[in-house]
Parts: sequence; C-alpha cells; structure tokens
Amino acid sequence: MRSRSYTAQRLDRIKEQRQDKTKIKSIHWQQTALVNQEDGVDMFEKKVLIDKPKDQRHSLLTRQLEVTAKAPVNPFNRYSRFDGEINVGATPCKRVVIYLTMCGSPDRYQPSAVFPLCNAKVSDLIGLVLWKYFNEGRRPDLRYDKVENYSLHHVDERGEVEVDMPMLDQKEPIVKFHFPAYALLEMNQPSMDSPRHTVIKVSIPGGEFSKIPVSDADNTTLRDLVDKVLKKRGGKQYGLEYRLQKMDDPDNSLDLNQTIVNTGTTEFCLVRENSQRSDLRPTLEPHDSELEETFKSLQYKAYIVRLHKSLFSTTDVQLAISGEKIEVDPLSSKKRIQPISIDMDSIVECTLMNERPANSVFKLIYLSGGSGGEFKPLEFETDLFNAREIVQQVKSILELKPSTSRRAYEEWRASRKQRKS
Repeated sequence: MRSRSYTAQRLDRIKEQRQDKTKIKSIHWQQTALVNQEDGVDMFEKKVLIDKPKDQRHSLLTRQLEVTAKAPVNPFNRYSRFDGEINVGATPCKRVVIYLTMCGSPDRYQPSAVFPLCNAKVSDLIGLVLWKYFNEGRRPDLRYDKVENYSLHHVDERGEVEVDMPMLDQKEPIVKFHFPAYALLEMNQPSMDSPRHTVIKVSIPGGEFSKIPVSDADNTTLRDLVDKVLKKRGGKQYGLEYRLQKMDDPDNSLDLNQTIVNTGTTEFCLVRENSQRSDLRPTLEPHDSELEETFKSLQYKAYIVRLHKSLFSTTDVQLAISGEKIEVDPLSSKKRIQPISIDMDSIVECTLMNERPANSVFKLIYLSGGSGGEFKPLEFETDLFNAREIVQQVKSILELKPSTSRRAYEEWRASRKQRKS
C-alpha cells in the first residue's frame, strides 16, 4: 500500500486546525464600573445546603444475618441433620406424609411431606417435622419444645387418626414402617384446660370394630356416633339405615336420639335395619395361629442388614420383604451399589447359612433374566433373631405362592446331583 504524500498530510493538519479554531470564542475585556458591596451580596447569594440522608445499602447476606439475629431460636435444630430433602436422590431417604393435628382448619387436613434419612428413628422424624413446623411459622405455636411430648399415629385415607391402633415406638427405625401417612399428636398432659375424650367401641358383624373418640359424651347423640362410624368405614350406602345395640343386649335397639352418657355403656354393636345381629367373632379362630402367622408373612416388613459384596466387604442396606417382591436399598450414597428389586416369583430359595448371635448369614437365590436365565445368590448378615425371622417369612411366602422358577430350580438341582453321582 502506497503511503500518502507530504502535501496531503499537510492539508489534513490545516483542516484540523481550522476546525479547532471554530470551537474557540474570543471575548474582549471592557472596563466596567465598580460594584458596591451591597450589590455583590445580591449577586452571590449564599445557598442553604440540606443534609441528604446517606444511602445505607446492605448486601442480601447482611440483611439475612440481621433477620436471623432477631428470630427466635428453633428448639428442634438438632433434628435438621435428618432432612434428606436438600439432596433428594443423592442421599437415601424416605418420603413420609404427616397430618398436623395441632393445626386448625383447613391446615388440619392438608398433609405435609417430609423426607427423613433412612437411618432416622421415629423420634428423629417427629423432631424433623416439628423443626419444619417452627421454621415455616405455622400457627398455633407449639406448646412443647421436646420430642417426648409428641407421638406418631396411623391414619385412614381421610386423615382421621386410627385410635384403635397403638402409636409408633419412638425407638424404632422409620424404615420399619410402610404406611402411606401418619398423624402427629400431642401427648395427653394432665391439665385443667385439656378436653377429656371418651373412647367408644362400636363392633361390626364379621369381627371388625371401630374406636371413636368423643370429646362431649353428654351432648353427643347415638345418631352422631353412627354417622362418625359410617364416615370412618367408608360412608353410608344409599337407601340403607342402621341402628345401635348394646353389646350385652342383642335383642333391643337403642333410640338414636338419646345421648351416649344416657345409655350407661361405651360398647355398642352396629346393625343394619331389617337384619339380625350375626356372629361377631373374627374369621380366624385363636387355634388357627399357624395359619394366621402364614398370612402375616405377606405383610410388608423392612430390616436393616449387611450385604456381602465380596469375601471381606459388606455394606449396610435395607431389606424390604412383601408378598409381591423383595427390595434391597443401600443406606449409604458413598458405596456404589444400585438398588435391587426382585419379583417374588423369581425367588427360589432362602436358607440360613450359619447361626451366630451377632452375625448370622442367610442366602437368597433368585432367577435373573427370566426363563432361560441363571440362578444368582445374595448373601446377607444380621443378628440371629432377624435372620430366623427373615428366612421364615420368605419360606412362608414361597409356600403360599408356587412359581415356575422354583420348579425349574428344583429340576436344575436334581440334574446337578445326577451329574455328580
């Protein structure tokens, strides 16, 4: 590229100088008369300055620290470490739905979901719920600041407390229980302002019964009691009427308009209109305990055991057993173990390998990959009591539910013995 000539550069400089001169204004000084001191005061009047408030800007962290310093201290802070909601998916936790009975309507029937860690006990779960209740600023305020003053109870599908079932033991691990929801109640305290509840037992033909808490038995009629029982049992069927009888007087029906206290009893029998009172004994007689235990094995149970990964390596897991499947969930996210779910039809054998008080070993054998797959073992370790209970439960389920997998396993064992012989 050819450089510009000297003449062109000089012309550019002259053009820039002319443009600069147009920005300069020349003022000619002229001699003026002297200004008096009084006139000078009016010309240069002193301005009054107003102090403006300083702009005190604080960071978000500073404002949060100021608010936290003024906030009351949560007495249940030590239970926050059992909150698995912060890292859901990374830490093994369990979703639990809680009905807060101390709240008024409509919050009473709006359950709150919490995610306690799998190693939490019932007392830890109660403390976690109370910790969230306090932090969320719910009303009314908590009456007690100790976990021992509260209890967890079973509820039905409508959130009503099952008073005929015992409260959960606070020392038990929460993974042991597998119910859809619970209710948090304040323990009964001896005080003058606490209402007294009368528990009414209403038996139903077929061996079932319901326990209904009544706060004012003097003014509650038997008709109100029937409505409460039908509501708890699933509602009244259209076109059907019911009546109440005393348990010790099956021949006479009571007037539903009278109050409970006037009947002189707390045990009744609910009978449908135009029908007779049938047998109230349960389906299973007391001598059928063996059959009853067999059917109990189908109920869900969870245990904390140790899974043998290799010859000298074990890890803590939760072993959940039901009539449909067996699930193995790791309790620690540090150990890279995937959860295992085995259909009960694939389980072929459960045996106790050795009996030791603290570390008994039992083995599960299951069919992997469906028909045509291979049989794989899983070995677990726990105390002798739990090991025997687990083996007995699995064997009872296998007896009740025969499958093609177990028949294939027996044929495979028989053919293997023949080859060895």
